[in-house]
Amino acid sequence: MKKKASAVKIDYADAFKESLKEVLKEYHEGGALKRLNDFPEDILSIEKGKNKYVMKPLFDFMCKTIEENGTGGNLFRNFYRDYFEEMGAKLNNDTISNMHLVVNQSCTEWSNLAKEFKNISEALDKYKNDKVKKAELYNEASKKAAKIYEAENKMIEKIKELYDKM
Repeated sequence: MKKKASAVKIDYADAFKESLKEVLKEYHEGGALKRLNDFPEDILSIEKGKNKYVMKPLFDFMCKTIEENGTGGNLFRNFYRDYFEEMGAKLNNDTISNMHLVVNQSCTEWSNLAKEFKNISEALDKYKNDKVKKAELYNEASKKAAKIYEAENKMIEKIKELYDKM
């Protein structure tokens, strides 16, 4: 005789709220927001203590990490953006659904930085001994990283507002 599987009822609203709590915890207690705030300055000093020949593959790796490897950056944000749309539909909540617009801005900023890292990686052969030109390239990337912080900070503020209303 086959046993019937017991039905499991998922409280999607509660599960969603718990997921928001975990994101807020990572950004605040886990230090993600602080690291993003420090990121522009880190880019400006990226060569300090490193062999100049490692910079080209390093920037290529960072570009791919953001866009392809799923370790953060744009690839994760795309998933998170879609998660808000899906949960908003499942919970019939337009406020949740509309969060995808806020997260999408973060996606855009991460993609912009990835493109800049790719540009740097491709330009370093030409400018590896030109400190002024490299400083200009790093400055552009630093500006893009600052925009990521702004977008992520706004995203976290909106997530906190949403969490507090649930």
